[in-house]
Parts: sequence; C-alpha cells; structure tokens
Amino acid sequence: MCALYQALGVAPTASKRAIRLAYLRLAKQLHPDVNKAHGADAKFQQVRDAYEVLSDDARRREYDRQVSPPRASRPHAARARGTHGDFGFMDQEARRMRQEHEELRRRAEAQFFMQFNRSRYRASLSESLFRFLPVVLPIWTVLLLYSFYRNRPVERTSPEGGPFWDQKGQAFARDAYGRLHRMPDLDRQVI
Repeated sequence: MCALYQALGVAPTASKRAIRLAYLRLAKQLHPDVNKAHGADAKFQQVRDAYEVLSDDARRREYDRQVSPPRASRPHAARARGTHGDFGFMDQEARRMRQEHEELRRRAEAQFFMQFNRSRYRASLSESLFRFLPVVLPIWTVLLLYSFYRNRPVERTSPEGGPFWDQKGQAFARDAYGRLHRMPDLDRQVI
C-alpha cells in the first residue's frame, strides 16, 4: 500500500467519496484544536497533504503512475484477441451471458404483451372507479357545501348600516352601492 493511502487508511482502489470520508474522520480526531497529543500536528499535516493529492483526480493519477511499478504490456496480443490484458475469455463469457439475459428479457416482454389485454385493463379500471365513486362523491359534496357555508359572512347589521362579523370574527361592511368590503382593523378575537 502506498504512503498517501496508508496515511488516510484506505485502499488504492478507494473511491473519491471513501477518501473524503476517511479524511473527515481523521481530521476530526487529529485536528490540533481537538488533539493536544505530541505528534498530532505532524500526523494531521500528513493526512491533509495526502487528502490534497488524492482528492484531485489529475494529481492522484500522477501519484499512482509514479508509485506503481511499470506493467509489462502486450498490445499486439491484446489487439489480436480484441480485448485488453490476459482475460479475453472472461469478456467472451460475459458477452455470452449478456446475450442470454437479453434473450430471456425479450421473451418475457413478448409473453407479457401477448397476455396483456388493454380493453380488459380499461374495463377493470373504470369498474374500480365506479365502485369507489358512490363513497367519495357524497363526502366531496358535503365538504364543498360546508366550505361555501363557512366562508359566507353572517350579516349582523346595526340599524345605521355599520360593520358586521362572520363566525371567524372577521369584520365586513357594505358601501353605498351594496358591495361587501373586508375590514381587518375591526376583527374580533374568536376563541
């Protein structure tokens, strides 16, 4: 394992998120304001430097290239097989399994669409709606009528045509043309 990865306690194949989480965990433990132990400053600096390199993709690739030993490559053999590396048989096996999976999926979809009857589906949907409608329609009607009744101001007029209040204590008044006006300054507190 490389030194920067060891400093954070992650594997060289760790994701960017795993590196960030490891850094945050170590930063909480080793920050000089939190940890007053001897050598905590140096350890925190080492963790911070490792995170700076490993969090940047370009710097991480460069670091991995410098640290990892050179690989023996055989590009002519890889081109001949049509794959990269020594594992060409795995690509063929994966391709064969993927083709089998696609074929099974196509068969399952074809069978589903053969069995699916659109007119029967629409009929069952409308039947369910009509079964549910007698329950919902009266409830909806009662709620609608109640909302109209509740928002209507109750006119308690004084002989000289002054303001009046509804059930909520909101004040209203009529002008000379008979239009209703809301008067929030005269509202009453209803408990």
